Amino acid sequence: MVRLLLLRHAKSDWGAPDLADHDRPLAERGRHDAPRIGAALRAGGHVPDRVLCSTALRARHTLDLVAGEMALEAAAEFLPEIYEGGPQQILDLARSANGGAQTLMMVGHNPAFHEAALALCGAGGEALRTAMEAKFPTCTFAVIDFPDGWSKVGWGAGCLVAFLRPRDLEAAQTGPKPA
Repeated sequence: MVRLLLLRHAKSDWGAPDLADHDRPLAERGRHDAPRIGAALRAGGHVPDRVLCSTALRARHTLDLVAGEMALEAAAEFLPEIYEGGPQQILDLARSANGGAQTLMMVGHNPAFHEAALALCGAGGEALRTAMEAKFPTCTFAVIDFPDGWSKVGWGAGCLVAFLRPRDLEAAQTGPKPA
C-alpha cells in the first residue's frame, strides 16, 4: 500500500493586485492555519517520505510552515507542472512516485487538487467523501491510500482515509456548539 497526501496551499494574500499570481504570499490566516495543519498531519501519522510542491510562492511558504510542525525530513522537489497542471498531471506525478516512497505529499492548488482527489477516490468513508465533494478549501489535506502501489494509481483506485480542513481543527478545539 502507498499513500498520497494532497495539501492545498494556505490562504493567500490578495492585497497587492499588481503581483503576479505565482508570486502571491500567504495571508495572515494562511500563516496561522499552515502550522496547525502540519501538527495535525504529524499527530495523524501522515509524515511523507517524498514531497512534490508547486513553484508558487504561497505553496512554498505553506510547505515551510507545515514542514516545521511535522519535523519533515524529506527534501522537497519544486515542480512547475503542479502550478500549471490539472488533475491528469497530478495523477501522472503520483504514478511516477518511485524511489521507495511509501507516502508522497503534494502541495498545490485548486481546481486541480479538488478534481484529482474526487476522481482518485473510489472508496472511503461517506462523511469524508461528502465533505470533500462540497469543497476543498485552502490549507486542507486529503489522505488517499492505494493498495497496489504507485504504478496502479488511477481514477477511482484510491480510498479516502482522511480529509481535514482548518475549520475542523477549530471545531475540535472549541467542542460542539450547544443546541
